[in-house]
Amino acid sequence: MLIRVEIGIDAPGIDALLRRTFGRDAEAQLVHDLREDGLITLGVVATDDEGQVIGYVAFSPGGGGR
Repeated sequence: MLIRVEIGIDAPGIDALLRRTFGRDAEAQLVHDLREDGLITLGVVATDDEGQVIGYVAFSPGGGGR
């Protein structure tokens, strides 16, 4: 396993992982939209020995309101 900062080529694997994990499209679409809007401050992937994405975490600024 390798843990590293995500790169552009990881996007399809991240998308597939999120859809598989959550069983719906909402989370994958949210990450896609945040990425497209430049709002992911840091994205980190875990990959297996074949380079497949098996884990993902993203950091994005949040609102300060309640």
